[in-house]
Amino acid sequence: MASTDDNGPASSPPQSQPQSPARPNQPTASIATTTATAAASGTAADESTTATPELDLSKLKAQPSEQQDLYLLTFVSGLAKHVLELDADDCTAQQFYLKKEIFQILNLSTPSPSRVIRSNLGRCLAHIFGKGDRKLLFETVNDLVGIISGGKSKSEAELRTKHAAVTCLGEVFAAAGDSAVGLHQLSCSTLLKFLKAASSHAGIRAAIFTALERITGMVQTALDEYIARDIWKQGRNHASSDKGALVVASACRCLKALARHTGYFRNSNDFDKLESALLKAFDSPVGQVRHAAADCFAEAMVQGYSELATTDGKGKKTKPKLKRASTHPGIPADDEELPARTNSPAPGGKRSSDLALSLTDMLKQLAAHFVKSSSSNRTRAALGVCYCQLFRRLGEKLIEANYLRIVESLTTDILGQPAIYNHRYRLLISRKMIDTIIQDVIGRRILGESGQISAAKQLINDVLKNYPQAMAEKPEPSKHTLITVLSAVSSLMTSLGPASNSFAETCRDGLLQVLQHPSYSVQVYASHCMKVYVVACPQQLLPCLSLQDLDLMVQRRVLQCYIKLINLSPAGSSEALLQSNLLTLAIALFADPENYAPSSLSASIANAAGNFESIWDVGDNTGFGITGLVSGFNVRKLPGQQQSSVEAVTDNETPESAIDALLRSPVCGSLEHDASVLYIGDYGAGLTPHPPATEVIDAAIQLFAFAFPLTPAKVQESILEQIRTFASAGPLQRDPGRKAAINVNTATAILSTMRVAMKETTSTSGSVENMAVERLLQDIVRDFVLDPDQYVRSLGYAAVARLCNVYGNAFTNQEVKFLVDTIVSNREPSARAGCAMALGSIQTKVGGMAAGYHLKTILGILMSLCNDPHSTVHYWALEALSLASDAAGLSFAGYVPSSLGMLAQLYVSETHHCEVSTVVTMNMEMELPTTAAIAKGVDSLINVLGPDLQDSLKSRELIFVLVGQFQRESDLLVQKAALGCLEHLSLYAPGYMQFGEYVRLLQKYLHYENVTLRDIAVDGLYNIMKREPRDVLREANDGFEEQIWRVLDTEPSHDGIRNLIRNWMLQTCLAETEDWLQRFQSVLKMTRAKSQGREEAVGSGKGGMPDLDDEEVAGFAAASGDVKQDKDNPATSEVEPLRWQVTTFAVSCIHAMFVLVAKDVMANGESQAQAALQARVADVVRMAFSASTSSVSELRVWGLKIIGAVLRMFGKAPDPDFEEAMLLEQYQAQISSALTPAFAADSSPELASEAVNICASFISTGIVTDIDRMGRILKTLVNALESFAKDGENACIGDLKGLSSNAQVMVKLSVFSAWAELQVASTEQKYLLDVLKPHVGTLTPLWLEALREFAQLRFEPDISMTLGPPSLSGSLDTIYAALNRETLLRFYQDAWLKLVDAIASLIEQDSNFVFDALDGKGTIESAGNDQGKRPGINYRDEPVAFFFVLFGLAFEALAVRPSHGYSLATQEQTLAILQALKKILHPSVSGHAIYRPDVFAETMDLLDRLVLTEGLDVQGAIVEISSALCVAHPSARRHGSEEGDLSEDIDQLFELTRIIVLTLTGLLPNLSEGNQPVRHQMNEEAILLVRSSLDALVNAAEVFPSIIKTDLHACIIHIFATTLATSGCQEMIVPQSLPTLKRFVRSMSASRKPSDEGPSQTDVQLQGCLRRFLSIYLNAQKREAHNSLLCVRNCLLASTILFTSGENHMPATDPLVARYLDEVLDCLTDRMTAKIAANCIRSLLVQPTRTAADESIARYLFPRLIAFVTDAESEDPERARSLVSTSLCQFVTTVDKSRVSPAMALLIPTLLARTTIEGEGLYSETSSRLLELAATDQEVFRAVVGGMSAGQRSFLEEVIRSGQLASRTTVREASDGDSGQPSIALKMDFGN
Repeated sequence: MASTDDNGPASSPPQSQPQSPARPNQPTASIATTTATAAASGTAADESTTATPELDLSKLKAQPSEQQDLYLLTFVSGLAKHVLELDADDCTAQQFYLKKEIFQILNLSTPSPSRVIRSNLGRCLAHIFGKGDRKLLFETVNDLVGIISGGKSKSEAELRTKHAAVTCLGEVFAAAGDSAVGLHQLSCSTLLKFLKAASSHAGIRAAIFTALERITGMVQTALDEYIARDIWKQGRNHASSDKGALVVASACRCLKALARHTGYFRNSNDFDKLESALLKAFDSPVGQVRHAAADCFAEAMVQGYSELATTDGKGKKTKPKLKRASTHPGIPADDEELPARTNSPAPGGKRSSDLALSLTDMLKQLAAHFVKSSSSNRTRAALGVCYCQLFRRLGEKLIEANYLRIVESLTTDILGQPAIYNHRYRLLISRKMIDTIIQDVIGRRILGESGQISAAKQLINDVLKNYPQAMAEKPEPSKHTLITVLSAVSSLMTSLGPASNSFAETCRDGLLQVLQHPSYSVQVYASHCMKVYVVACPQQLLPCLSLQDLDLMVQRRVLQCYIKLINLSPAGSSEALLQSNLLTLAIALFADPENYAPSSLSASIANAAGNFESIWDVGDNTGFGITGLVSGFNVRKLPGQQQSSVEAVTDNETPESAIDALLRSPVCGSLEHDASVLYIGDYGAGLTPHPPATEVIDAAIQLFAFAFPLTPAKVQESILEQIRTFASAGPLQRDPGRKAAINVNTATAILSTMRVAMKETTSTSGSVENMAVERLLQDIVRDFVLDPDQYVRSLGYAAVARLCNVYGNAFTNQEVKFLVDTIVSNREPSARAGCAMALGSIQTKVGGMAAGYHLKTILGILMSLCNDPHSTVHYWALEALSLASDAAGLSFAGYVPSSLGMLAQLYVSETHHCEVSTVVTMNMEMELPTTAAIAKGVDSLINVLGPDLQDSLKSRELIFVLVGQFQRESDLLVQKAALGCLEHLSLYAPGYMQFGEYVRLLQKYLHYENVTLRDIAVDGLYNIMKREPRDVLREANDGFEEQIWRVLDTEPSHDGIRNLIRNWMLQTCLAETEDWLQRFQSVLKMTRAKSQGREEAVGSGKGGMPDLDDEEVAGFAAASGDVKQDKDNPATSEVEPLRWQVTTFAVSCIHAMFVLVAKDVMANGESQAQAALQARVADVVRMAFSASTSSVSELRVWGLKIIGAVLRMFGKAPDPDFEEAMLLEQYQAQISSALTPAFAADSSPELASEAVNICASFISTGIVTDIDRMGRILKTLVNALESFAKDGENACIGDLKGLSSNAQVMVKLSVFSAWAELQVASTEQKYLLDVLKPHVGTLTPLWLEALREFAQLRFEPDISMTLGPPSLSGSLDTIYAALNRETLLRFYQDAWLKLVDAIASLIEQDSNFVFDALDGKGTIESAGNDQGKRPGINYRDEPVAFFFVLFGLAFEALAVRPSHGYSLATQEQTLAILQALKKILHPSVSGHAIYRPDVFAETMDLLDRLVLTEGLDVQGAIVEISSALCVAHPSARRHGSEEGDLSEDIDQLFELTRIIVLTLTGLLPNLSEGNQPVRHQMNEEAILLVRSSLDALVNAAEVFPSIIKTDLHACIIHIFATTLATSGCQEMIVPQSLPTLKRFVRSMSASRKPSDEGPSQTDVQLQGCLRRFLSIYLNAQKREAHNSLLCVRNCLLASTILFTSGENHMPATDPLVARYLDEVLDCLTDRMTAKIAANCIRSLLVQPTRTAADESIARYLFPRLIAFVTDAESEDPERARSLVSTSLCQFVTTVDKSRVSPAMALLIPTLLARTTIEGEGLYSETSSRLLELAATDQEVFRAVVGGMSAGQRSFLEEVIRSGQLASRTTVREASDGDSGQPSIALKMDFGN
């Protein structure tokens, strides 16, 4: 077996070939075989990368017949991979051998080359001659021609060989035909001859036309005219008469190539003939055929286009001055419109007139065909596509110049014709097609931003303004024209957004005129346009609409109301709604055979005559009463249906597919059918209301779906019986149209009902679980599954799957058996297809275990059906197989090899694709592309294997081979599946992918116009860039970054591209800040070129890969600079900037980058990204200035936001070059200039509000501290304040005047907020006090008034709305403001917190006038500007007048969760609100109001919730609030004699302390009941919160009334003891809490009250505390836990604090105290605790003041310590004896003078005795101790020494001298500069 390492070369061919895992440098053919059956027979090629793989025929023949195709596929795939990797030299070197190998395969009889094989062989030959030299080219062409022209084919194998030769010949000419021009006549003649012989093989006919197309595309003008005309003739004949869809499409593409690349057919005669042929192709039922024909016709017209052409009056041909062509073959024609070429005489010698079409001619010609009554709707759809292709080819510049002419033609020449407007359905689909052309193709895809603005202005000025008619020469537009133009203007304004301001006024005037139109439809569309206008330019009010009171519309609305009632009613309460005969009414509306609106006359005649074919093709806008919920495979969502339950279907990805989608339903919607969607619906999502009659049926079906599960079982049974009766009614046999409609309606109703029952909607699911109901549903749905209509079948099998889910395993078993039996017995293809999909759908809905039970059976049946030769059967069986494998997941893994092998065999077979001989099969394959289903199946298997792919060698190899083939298919659906496969392979097996090729492939698909393919490429790039964007950038082709931005420019709202860029930036901007700034700067300078049209047309697609440079993306390619200018036409296109949305997004990303860098700075303190931003701050300011001076208000706002971000980040940064100056001081002029347009007359309230905030930020940051130098910025704020302080209706800011009432509120609050920001900042920036001083007196009442208004809006909506009652006499603005409470609330919600913060900061400053204002005493005039402080805190009983306003706002903001839509604040603002609340609760503001029982209880409940749900910072603020409320509590300020009845006060105080304790329980284990786990991890922030909480408790204990103080003391002791006993708290928590414990003990001691009956309560509590501490200590001494030692030390310290922090009343005579002292003494002998114990003893002995208890402790310790000091036998590594000696000496210094002598008499001999034992090493220390004692009392010292023996005195003197000598030596050595050791020794000697 080959190695599985993937070490292949990084280089790759242009097309992405997934790297096969075995021997990456070797062709795939050398890998082991692809399936288990062929595993032992793998082909072995030479190991060399340049050796040609050779097919081993003997091994091929040895394979079983069913494996030979797979074996050949494996070899050919490897051969193709090998060839495509060859460079030019290798192509030349191996050319002979490769040709031989290819022709050997080409001539194989068994297995003969299939479609996949011939495609690969053609690709190989194309690469060989395209890359290498062409010495074998002529020989190869002749050989291929020889094969094609060989004798008559007698067998299928010979036909397949010729078929393969045709394909290869086309590929060879497409790659190297320019070197074989001389052979093109022979080749084409041979192909044309073979075409006649292939009358019975449609696939060969299609291949011949494809080959002729490729030859034409390469030979171009050198093509022989006689040959060209033969091809032209055959192409026209087959395009008009061939029954094979692929043949017709190929013929059309061939004709397109002839029209494009040769000049022979640019005459009126040939154009007429082509037109006649294509008109027949236009009527094809196959969309691809219609598209190909439309493409061809558009190309022919574009080639005949002439700017100089004039209309001949017939509306079809144009005949300008004739430009004769020479009849001499060597002289070119003098027609400037045609490219220079060599002409040959026209056959027959007669020359037709040259074709010269003007744009008007082309439009009239298309319109003439469109409005013919004989034209079918399919023809009209094809013409719609033709319009799309024509306009794309003509180019942006021409379209922009002729935009109005195009609109006039589409509206007047089509919609204005009686054949269209007299037929409702025809009118509606025509209008939708024209909307697609004007809005999507031209408006969004062709025109740039300037073109869109120009188009909108033309429509408004030249159409809308002409109604009503004002000038005789300008006729009044028809209502159809107005409707189309209004829709187009709406679309343009939606695309332009705020850029619509440039034509806002004229648009408003025009709309107001058109709103007076008598047509209801025009009124509705004008209203919709007005709505869009108001959103884009928010200056107007959407006018109210009146509905037409029609019976059907009322009926529809009643049904809709019932649906709403059922959905909105609480569970169980909807029974009252169902008492009436709702269900009977519903089924009568959608299933009664005789209850439906009459169809059109033509449909009724066809129906009666028995000519009825399909309900979907009726096209009369009623469809015999069919529902509008179903359009093809799309079923409209139910109200409340979850998105995840919607089946994935193909969306309208392009304008062409949107046009085709109109043919899938016999009814067509329009806005005038239900104008209510303008204000309660989602019209913008493309869901247009259906006709009222259809909407009644839709509503009846939805009502049935929601009501049926809620009704009793008996009623359900009766209803279903009635439906069956309707379905079998006699009249339906004579009315097939109505029968088909009822079938669709009933199937939709049952499916919708099962969605509700399966809880796929938000409505009550009810129940359908009744046996009789089950049987009836089963019978009804089974008929749908077997229906010939594929759309009804799709409804049926979706319903069956849900029935199985609802009714369980028994039902599922029964249903699976029925389906299997039906497949076996029923040979009808549609029935088999329906059963297969039902089996697959059941797997998706019944769940894992139940699905696994039937998996083997279902898989066997499906695999059998996949091999069925009928296209319908095997396509749907393959789809079902994908569903089953997706649903089964890992349980399907065992079936992957067999399934994968089968898919590979089907892929290489000659029966499962469209290039087959049979016309019927070909046409079905065109509609149901089996190759796409196979590719989709492979993708499903990839997902089943998942990461196991890396271990599944054989499956992985085959998957890579297949995916490599899928990539080269031309079918878009196959390409889509291939991209999906690659995306999943990159996820599951990235090591086996060729990463660089995958990146470049995705990069290519970014160009693609197909939305789905582009989006998959974007998703793929997003996923791989999430891993490592630098790798992607390294592998991508040049220009990748620019490409991404240009793709965004084509669709500015594309979320995928935006997320890709945003995520990429978030990942890398901190490390690549400067690069990102450069990127954004480049984007702001980027421009796009306007496409020029025909000059940009490129050659048709080559090979199997998508032709990504086809004309459909030519416009984008030109913008990307990918299309090269013709050397003869070097003129460049006009350019314009990228769309404003792209620029705005780039600027918003700069702002996001500032936010990210700011977070990085907060987290890490410093940031390289910040330094990079600072270095490029000039560029940032420049970009912000550019944005803020833009013409688009949204872009201006972002520019100002960036300036704000710059101010916040660098406002206080010094200039690196001039430290005395601020960094941004030099940019003051730019910033000021950037702000100026925000206050101009053309500004907006939003912009002005943002600018005001920037002004405040600039002033508050301190860039300029001198008021005189603040210039216009401060002046703007002052003037704005003065203007709004007057509260006049004419308040303005700068030149922005005439603000509406709402706009005034917005700007006013921004101004107040800006000043509030300055007030808050003034607490730190003192220079702001001078700025504020003249205005604070004015501001404070204004702030309070704004808060009062907000409170009224928020809490008293009824009152607030009647404060200024709207009346008819009032202004429109006043009425609008009163009715628009929600809008006003949003403004206030953005500002209120800043205002509260400002008030709170003033409260903190204790300014006199602030309290007057809060009490309502101050006014703007009388408040004054006094900022003097009051002496001390003003305690008061009653709150200030504004207290409850402030408190209510803060409380409401905290009480409503931030995620709630009605919340006042965001999650991030919670902390700020709490900090403001703390200031509001200041006693001088709140008085006793907070302690009122109801207010207090609500507040405590709120704080409770916040403690349990919020983070540590919020909890910290709550602890501060609780502590402050404790300290300020009224009972805390009473003296003991005033305490009286405190029952209520006690409860409140305990509630406050409980909040604090609750905070601790979330941080400290073992405190909560049941020892619940802590809610937060222990970190530095948590430790600080623990300490602050403990401090808060101690603070509370200090002010608690004495009657309850003991209880709180007990609680605090319990907390300290529990913390001390907890293992996890020893390292960080306990050491931090000991200072608090010390303060607590001191507080307890101070509150001690003597008791006549024994020890005081305080002493008892302290003794109990000591007992607990000692118990914890003794348990820790067992050393059973890892941190027991820490616990021992902490216990020693904590216990000692009990004796030393306050007035100690626990004597040593107490056994408990004695036990403690003994334990401390014992610890002196333990080296792990000796030092701590020694320090504790020192604390016990050395105290400034001692009680009797302290004295008893000293007496207890002194003798024991002397014994310890003189005990030299035990080790003392911690030098505890030295520490104790020091402590004893210090103790002597603190005793009474009378006791100094006996103490010295004991201590001095002890020191000498210890020195005698330990030797000279102790002399220095003992000397120091003796000298300390001598200094204490020299007389006593001499007396003690004098009483000693001579030997003792001599020894004492020796010790002192030695110690002094050692000390002097040490000092001298240190002063001499010796290294530091002596000084270290000195420190160690005396530091203890």
